[in-house]
Amino acid sequence: MAFDKTYPCPPGNKMWSIYDVPLASVVYTVFAPVAGGTPTGGIYVDNAKFGLVNVEMAWCLGSQDGTYTAVPYVIPFSIGGSAGTAQVVLSLYTATTMAQVASSTLPSTAGYIRIMALGN
Repeated sequence: MAFDKTYPCPPGNKMWSIYDVPLASVVYTVFAPVAGGTPTGGIYVDNAKFGLVNVEMAWCLGSQDGTYTAVPYVIPFSIGGSAGTAQVVLSLYTATTMAQVASSTLPSTAGYIRIMALGN
């Protein structure tokens, strides 16, 4: 089920999940939005990693060493639609300057970046 328009909803009506995205093998490509389409770059995380079929919202809790943070995007984003979501895409930033991490940067020293998701 995609975004099901059941808001506001009582606690427990949706599933919450946390996934630690491993950064050790990531070669990051700069995230770039595409008007009317799927963005390019970033770090793609399948919903199955959260144990969810669809993700309605996602938040970044930062990397374990505090070096990185990310802005999560739910892809595809459908306003009240029923298309569902397949992935969360992370746009990665340095926590101190909030500058997007450059392409080909290997943020392996960060270990993991924690993402929390809400969905079903």
